[in-house]
Amino acid sequence: MLATFKMVECLDEANDYYLANAAFEDNPGDFEHARQAYFADMCNAACEKDIVAAQIAGLERFRAIPCHKPDNPVRVGLVDESSNLGVEKKLLGMGVDLHRMLNITNRNLRYNEKNLRASASDYITYDIGPTSSMTIAATLKYAQEGFDGVIHMKSSGCTPEIDSMPALQHISRDMYMPVLYLSYDSQTSDTGLDTRLEAFYDMLAMKKEEQR
Repeated sequence: MLATFKMVECLDEANDYYLANAAFEDNPGDFEHARQAYFADMCNAACEKDIVAAQIAGLERFRAIPCHKPDNPVRVGLVDESSNLGVEKKLLGMGVDLHRMLNITNRNLRYNEKNLRASASDYITYDIGPTSSMTIAATLKYAQEGFDGVIHMKSSGCTPEIDSMPALQHISRDMYMPVLYLSYDSQTSDTGLDTRLEAFYDMLAMKKEEQR
């Protein structure tokens, strides 16, 4: 079990690096090839020593990939549920530096409801659902760190996340950071999603250019 926890932490660390850098690879596909090799090593790991070795080798592969990352790229934070309809891949294709606080490590191994609410106490007082406190705390953290925007993803009709939306709207207003709200159901189409993501990216890029 301890080795499993270690692997979870390693996988999340590698994914964080991937999301923040894959958009800027010189040769399209290099990061995905390196990631698949990394996953293969992790699948073959039989103990914690193997996991650590696979992690070191995987991150070295990532860091060796030729990249040209701008000094001030468009940075977007993803909050709440796992990505649907390839949102992460679409944003990486646009050249976005992506970050996601909600992962298995932060949700299951390090989740502290009380501390999360305390970190965003101006916007949340009570526990309103499974990951809503993290959604709000993460959005505030991204705003404080100067992110260009946040994308809030949820299943259609998800009451806890609907309840968190007013807090996100207040953060957006107070911190002058745009938030895009995406709600998924069985009728959600790629075409409509692509249009909204492209428009959101264009708005963030134009705003960043104006601020230079």
